[in-house]
Amino acid sequence: MSPEARLLILIPAELTDHMKVSVVIPTYNERANITPLVEKLETVFKKHRINGTILVVDDSSPDGTADVVRSLQKKHRNVRLHLRKQREGLGAAYKDALPRCTGDVIVHMDADLSHNPDELPRFLNKIDEGYDFVIGSRYIAGGVRGDSMIRRVLPAIGNALYAHLLKFPVRDTTSGYRAMKRSALRDVDISELPDNFSFLSAMLFEFVRKGFRIGEVPISFKKRVAGKPKYSFKDLLGNVKLLFWLLVRRISGS
Repeated sequence: MSPEARLLILIPAELTDHMKVSVVIPTYNERANITPLVEKLETVFKKHRINGTILVVDDSSPDGTADVVRSLQKKHRNVRLHLRKQREGLGAAYKDALPRCTGDVIVHMDADLSHNPDELPRFLNKIDEGYDFVIGSRYIAGGVRGDSMIRRVLPAIGNALYAHLLKFPVRDTTSGYRAMKRSALRDVDISELPDNFSFLSAMLFEFVRKGFRIGEVPISFKKRVAGKPKYSFKDLLGNVKLLFWLLVRRISGS
């Protein structure tokens, strides 16, 4: 049995029978990826008896991603579409979408199939253990990062700095695969967080600051299946700027 298989723990039936899960997927030009991702999630829901809803948040993709989601809605009643007027950034999409979720647990993940839906039970098990916020980590035992070396080095350095300078209790602060209790999210003000990719790290900072219990589970991160990567050098600079801003906040106690 592979290490990945050993790490995949089945969810207890008594948990999945009562827990409602909302999965949020932000999209922009993901027409080629959204159908296989939704179908994979539906398979996981059925296999593990998860009462799951999928909310696709689309920034009016010119490639017709929203039309594909509308077709999926005819097949799956638990698929929702929230269409935004324009592309304003990953953080803006999440700030718009997360308050719309009704699940006891909210999961968000990338649309490009870099995140494996089969690993979703790990997050729910961790939540069941008493954690409020769970990060899918590429940098702990069992975690795998399958993209190019160039795209690995700088994020790894950035994550190490976040962990060391800000005392974050996790190794992967920029991971987009994560889960949280909706009850905990209600106590965190995300309205003033960045609209760009650095929203992910800023949101984690707020959960840390509030004293919530935060954990990690290993994930196997893969190269996107189709389309172009959304993360850019501009996003990297944004995370560096955020790091220093949060460091100042931590030192000043503000």
